[in-house]
Amino acid sequence: MITNSIDLYKNAKASFQILNYSFEDMKTIYADGRLTHGLLNIGDVFTILYNYVFIKDDVTMPSPGNIDLIDEKKITLIVEKIFLYGKYLDEIEAGLTARVYIAGDFSDMDLTKYKKESWIELSIKI
Repeated sequence: MITNSIDLYKNAKASFQILNYSFEDMKTIYADGRLTHGLLNIGDVFTILYNYVFIKDDVTMPSPGNIDLIDEKKITLIVEKIFLYGKYLDEIEAGLTARVYIAGDFSDMDLTKYKKESWIELSIKI
């Protein structure tokens, strides 16, 4: 039963699905993941954090009807660096996996509260 499904990409410039992350320091994380929507550039600002689970086991790309939203949080996190194929790039496009260095105030954001079987996705709304 779909209880809280939304379109993560509605009014979004870009969305980045985090597969793994670590803190570089108290103001920066590096997140390994996949750009699921749009074009991501250095200097872009993520404005929404989504936490969700997939409703069906065989799905890896979120779309309306196949996710159940657990949490949605307004954020301000800046893309500082993008690392892909052994080099730093200025931008990546949807479908690519990369390490993205993200800076901001993480003091009110407890990323560890999100369950291992759920997904974190950062979005840039326009």
